[in-house]
Amino acid sequence: MQANQTPTLVPLAFAAGGAFNTIPEASQISTNPGGASLVDGFPPLTRTPIAAGGIPPAGLDMNGILNLITQSTRWAHAGGRYGYNAAFASDTNVVGYPSGAMLMSADGLGTWLSLADNNSDNPDTGPGTKWAPSQAYGFSAVSGLTNTNVTLTPAQAMKSRIVLTGALTANVQIILPTWTREWTIVNNTTGAFSITAKTAAGTGVVIPAGPARVVGDGTNITQPAESIAAATSSSQPLTAGQIGAIGSQGNLPINTSAKVSGVNSANLLVNGSGELGLSNWSFAANFAPQNDVTGGIGGFFGNTAALSGASGSNFTGNMAVGANVPLTLSFDAASNVSAGTYSVALVAYNSSGTFIGNVAAVTIPNGASTSTRYSAGGTTPAGTAYVTSSFNITGVTAPVNGVVWRRVKVEQGNTPSLYSQEASIATVGGGTPVVGSVRNLRMYVATASSSATVTADEIIACSALGGAAYKVGSVSQTINLAAANGIGGMDTGSAPTNGYVAIYEMVNPSTGAKGLMAVNATSSVAPSVYGGSSAPAGYTASGLLTVVPTNGSGQFAPVLVRDRNIGIPIKMALTSNSVVGTLTPISLASTIPPNAVSITGELSIASTSTSTVALAVAADSNSISQQNTTASVGSSGYVVNYAMSISTAQTILWSSANTVGTPTYNIYVSSYTI
Repeated sequence: MQANQTPTLVPLAFAAGGAFNTIPEASQISTNPGGASLVDGFPPLTRTPIAAGGIPPAGLDMNGILNLITQSTRWAHAGGRYGYNAAFASDTNVVGYPSGAMLMSADGLGTWLSLADNNSDNPDTGPGTKWAPSQAYGFSAVSGLTNTNVTLTPAQAMKSRIVLTGALTANVQIILPTWTREWTIVNNTTGAFSITAKTAAGTGVVIPAGPARVVGDGTNITQPAESIAAATSSSQPLTAGQIGAIGSQGNLPINTSAKVSGVNSANLLVNGSGELGLSNWSFAANFAPQNDVTGGIGGFFGNTAALSGASGSNFTGNMAVGANVPLTLSFDAASNVSAGTYSVALVAYNSSGTFIGNVAAVTIPNGASTSTRYSAGGTTPAGTAYVTSSFNITGVTAPVNGVVWRRVKVEQGNTPSLYSQEASIATVGGGTPVVGSVRNLRMYVATASSSATVTADEIIACSALGGAAYKVGSVSQTINLAAANGIGGMDTGSAPTNGYVAIYEMVNPSTGAKGLMAVNATSSVAPSVYGGSSAPAGYTASGLLTVVPTNGSGQFAPVLVRDRNIGIPIKMALTSNSVVGTLTPISLASTIPPNAVSITGELSIASTSTSTVALAVAADSNSISQQNTTASVGSSGYVVNYAMSISTAQTILWSSANTVGTPTYNIYVSSYTI
């Protein structure tokens, strides 16, 4: 069959403007002799000679049959889909939808996939155990969150993006169905409380402010590796290996425990000694940061209106820390409280945002109007995931600025150190640069070439994972795969053919010299810090910038690198005419390097006959990161974009389905990230 042999489309059901009988489902033999039905068709009496008592088939019955059939044909030709129909599902001749059935969602913007035979559940409102979303356009908005857990309906949960808003007054759980799929949950709530995404009976994860990707494995809600990677912004917790040395200017390393001269004035910043400034505070009513420009005190926090029997808490942002860690809280405070209690605590929470206990606590004496330095320490209890500093009032009566504090500091150990308000750029709560971090990295090779130029606003290189860090700014450097080994070329040997090279920023801390060096990354994952033995003398710090393909001549293949994303000319990863019923691995070794952690591309389906064709790709056999496309297509085909994570290096899995004709399946890759 050829593309120009498309059948004539049916614009109108047969006899739409004429007379016809509605064809009943049940037999008419005993009530309407000669009448057609879905059970009998035309009964035996219509095939009996009239002379022998037969009845000719009725023309209106014929019109009715053709009208019934061509209604569905016309609907299908117009691209129409079917939603859930309770009467149809409960019909004794149907007894529910079969496994693999595809139904349109109630809002018309998505598709449900049946997971069981004889499935009579309503996918939009039912329990969500026999249907799963195949695709869905748009997002679900869950608003007005305060202190009550919310179980998402299947219709809400079928959207891959869920936006949460509201002013939290307690920790809130968002209950998701036990599906194997991914969601992006955007936490736009306010208040010093947590949002946890979980299943009804399984475990879950705390959703930080902003967007976060989560994965359902059919039992629990987890986070993919890229969602819990080392922190790269001040809103994310540090990993243990990140708290180390970092350069404050140029290539000069300053360890986070070092002190830089400063003044004990306003709380301006959060720094490497754990001194908490204005960053990430949540204030109770009538409390705010202030600045005394006349009394020499500088910046402080206090009540801006008189208090009468007031209660509330002022919190710092979350500071990531594990169990059994000695911590010390220190601060300046003063009290003109005449009634009630003014107390301060270092509070421990678990990963679900549940209060565990106080690590340290201090009660400020009422009437202690002179600013005094306080400190208290303790050890974080079992299960601790983070701590906050909490300045609390209970039933307090006080004048304006009757409850004040400043110069808050949390540090590891049992002895408080001086508060210096130093100008360090490192932080306790997040923001220490990660090895290989880049800003506006770009490398563009339009046609195959041995050389390329890498530019960036800034790059971070480290002496080791968790070691001293060095900042390289205003980068514009050249790498030539055909040059002599060393800085500016390959570390050793020749560039691989039809393989991959990793490009490192190499730094000599003693001289400040820096440059690019390439490493063969065809057969194994290139580490974040250069792991070979061929670094030139003195180049003891490095950071992986990118991994790019080479051609058959050992040159850079055409590529566009932007930060951690690598765009390539679109490549076919698979073409097949086979129907593969279960997820089956495909090697992408000729398309992406071992370092690739995600890919984007296109899925293409077609058939020699108009047919319902389906194609799915996934990161593993458990359908993690699964992407699907299903359509009624012919030889003209159907193409969609996809983006997915990589679980096993250079490998994805695929499956397919088809109803009529010979299908064609194509999987393409156009970019990857490392």
